[in-house]
Amino acid sequence: MKSYNIFKVFIFEILVSSIFTSVFSCDVGREFDNNNDLVFINFECYNQEIDSDKISKTIANNPNIKTLGIEISGVNQKLIETISTLKNLEKLTLVKNVIIGELDFEPLKKLKNFNTLNMDFGKNKIKNIDKIVSIKKFEINGGTPTQQNLEEVFQLPNLESLTVYDIENINELKWNSIKNLKLKNLYIYGKQENVLYAAKDLKTLTYLEIHDINIDKNVIEVINSFTNLEKLIFKYCNIKSLNGIEKLENIDTLNFFDCDIESISGIEKLKNLDTLIYNLSNLNNNILKTISKNPNLRNLELIDCKTKNKVDLTSLENLKNLNKLTIDDWKIDQQNIDAIAKITNLEELHFLFITFDNIENLDSFKNLKKLKSFINEFPTNDKKLIANIDKFTTLQNLYLEIESQIKTNDIEKIENLKNLEQLTLKLYIYNNKFEGEINSLKSLHNLKNITLYGFKFKEFPQFLTSLTDLKYIDLEHNEISKIPDSISKIKNLEYLNLADNKFTTIPESLNNLPKLKYISFSNNIDLKGKILTNDNLEYCNYKYENYDVIDGVCKTKDMKCISNVMFYTLGNGHNNCYPQSIRYCESSDEPSTDSDNSNEVYSINNNNNRNNKLLIMVELMIEKIGILILVSDSENNSIIINNVVNRSKVNW
Repeated sequence: MKSYNIFKVFIFEILVSSIFTSVFSCDVGREFDNNNDLVFINFECYNQEIDSDKISKTIANNPNIKTLGIEISGVNQKLIETISTLKNLEKLTLVKNVIIGELDFEPLKKLKNFNTLNMDFGKNKIKNIDKIVSIKKFEINGGTPTQQNLEEVFQLPNLESLTVYDIENINELKWNSIKNLKLKNLYIYGKQENVLYAAKDLKTLTYLEIHDINIDKNVIEVINSFTNLEKLIFKYCNIKSLNGIEKLENIDTLNFFDCDIESISGIEKLKNLDTLIYNLSNLNNNILKTISKNPNLRNLELIDCKTKNKVDLTSLENLKNLNKLTIDDWKIDQQNIDAIAKITNLEELHFLFITFDNIENLDSFKNLKKLKSFINEFPTNDKKLIANIDKFTTLQNLYLEIESQIKTNDIEKIENLKNLEQLTLKLYIYNNKFEGEINSLKSLHNLKNITLYGFKFKEFPQFLTSLTDLKYIDLEHNEISKIPDSISKIKNLEYLNLADNKFTTIPESLNNLPKLKYISFSNNIDLKGKILTNDNLEYCNYKYENYDVIDGVCKTKDMKCISNVMFYTLGNGHNNCYPQSIRYCESSDEPSTDSDNSNEVYSINNNNNRNNKLLIMVELMIEKIGILILVSDSENNSIIINNVVNRSKVNW
C-alpha cells in the first residue's frame, strides 16, 4: 500500500475571469456591492446565528447568480421569494438548514433555467416542489421527508437524475411512484435497498450507482430489470456473485470501489463491456482470470487493490483488444512486463506507485507497436526502466517521474523516440540531481509540449528555441535567471511556466510571443519589472509564496490576467483567498531590461500602494479539510466564488 510520509500543502491558483469588487461572508452586518459578474455563492453558516434578511439582501444585490448554496440557521419564505428573482439560477443547494415556518417552493417555478435542486428535509413543512417543472436533477440529501414530499418529487415531469442519501425514515416511506419518472441516472447512498427494489423495471435507466448494499441474487435480479443500463458502479458493497448480470447487454462500464468481493463471475459474458475500474477492492488470481476472460474489454484500471497473496498479471495477455491499462500500487517483475507486452493492441499504459522488481530488460515491449502513451508516476527502483526507455519506439506521449539518478546517455535514449509530441520529465528534487547534457532532445521535431521539472538548470535550455512548433514549456523548479531573445522564434508558444526559478527581472522579450496565454513567475524571489502585456494573456502569475501584493512588480496598463490568479491559504480552521495586487508603474520605475542583455538590477519604488479595487478576501470555514473552489465561466466571462465565512483574517 502507498505510504505518505510527507505532508503537502497545496496552494490552488485558480482562473477566474473578472475583477472582484466585494467581500462575501456571513458577516451580515456589512453591505455588499452589486456585482453583475458573480455567478456562484455558497453560504456555510449553519453553526452561527444569522440574520436571513441580510443574506436575502446579498442575494438580491447579485442578480446573475447561477449556483447558490445556503447552509444557515434561519431559512424562511422571504429567502425563497428572494431566490425566485434570480433569473439565471441553475442550481440551488439547501442543506444543514434550520427552517423557520413553512416553505412554499412555488415561487421558484418561474426560473426557467433552474435544473438542479439539492436539499435535505427537516421536520418543517415543505410544499409545492412539483411546481418547479424545470428540475432535471434532484438530490435528497438526508433528513426525514414526508410521503407528500416524495410524491411531489415523483411528479416532476423532466426529472432525469435522482440521488437518495441517508434518509432517516427510509423504511416508513413508499417509493413505488418512482416508476412514474423517466430517470436516466439513479444514485443510492447508504443502506437504502427499498429505493432500489421500488425502481425495478425502470427501463429508462442508463446509470446506476449503489453504496453499502449486499449484492446477492435478489439484487442482481433487480439490476437485470434495468435493461438499458450502460454504467454500473458499486461502492462499499459486499458482492458474493454477479451471475446473471450478462443479461445486461448494454453495459459498457463497471466500477468496483472499496468492495468486499467473493466472485465477479458473469462479467466475462458482458458483450459490450468496454471499461472496468477495480479500485481499492480485494483482488485475487481467480478474480483477475475472470476479468481476463472478457475479450471485448478495452480499458482496465487496477487501482490500489487489496491482495493477500501475490496476484499474477500473466492472465492479462488474454485481453487482446485492450487499448488502455492502468496499474496502481504494484510490484512488477520481468514476468509481468512480458505479459503486458503480449497485449498487442495496447495504446496507453499508465503506471502509478510501481515498484520494479528484478527487471532485466524491456525488449518485449517492442511488440507494443500501437503504444502511443506511457505514464510512470511515483516509481520505486526505476533505473532499469529508464535504461530501456528507447524500446518505446511508437510513443507520442512520454511522462516520467524519475527516482533514479539519470545521466546524458539516458536522455540520449529518449532522443530516439522520434514520434514524441508530449514529453514530461520530472526529477524527485529531494534525492536527485541531473549532471549532464540535454541538448540531444533538439532532434524531437514533433514536440508540442515539454516539461523539464527539477533539473536545476542554471540556464534556459537553448535547444528549445529550435523547436519552433512548441506550444507548451514547463521549466518549474530549476535555477534559471535569464531568457534568451531567441525565444521569440517559438511563435506558437501558448504556455510558459518559469515558477520556482532564480529570475530577478521580467524579460521583455516574452512580449514578442504573440500567442502566449499563460505565464508564471511564481516564487521567483525578489522579482522586479514591468508585467507582460501580450494581448492574448489569460493568466499571469508574479506572486511569491502567499503574498498577495507583489511590491517589486508594476503594470503599465490593466491586464485581465492579473485578477485571474488567486492566493489560497489554510490555517487555524480559517481559509483565505486573495487576488494578486499589482501597482501601476511610476516615473521612478526604470524600464525593465531583458535579463539576457543586462545584469543590472534596477530599483522599484516600493510604496506598498495597493490597488484596493483588486484586493479582496474570501474567508472560509470548512469542517474538515478546507478547499476553496473557484472556476471560470468561460462562456460568459463571469466570476464563480465559493463563499464560506469567517469574520477574522488568519494571522500568518
